[in-house]
Amino acid sequence: MNAMFISDTQVQHEDVLLPRGNMIIHAGNITKNGTFSEVEAFLQWFAHLNYKYKIFIAGTHDHFFEEFINASVTNDEFKVAYKPVFQWYP
Repeated sequence: MNAMFISDTQVQHEDVLLPRGNMIIHAGNITKNGTFSEVEAFLQWFAHLNYKYKIFIAGTHDHFFEEFINASVTNDEFKVAYKPVFQWYP
């Protein structure tokens, strides 16, 4: 299996040159401001990548996902789950 790991694209994901592989893992920070439009653009791009397995882990800049703590969504094509591994305390 060939896996590709990327992170910190911060809305410049379309500029990344990706090699062929079976799996891609994006380790977060897809956005600059954590907005819905930034997330939507990334997810549309990510969904169309030619990898059998795709994993996305939200990063510290990806504030949009904070609304969905402990939530999950599933359809025929993908499963999205958001559960923080740790919690920040003020």
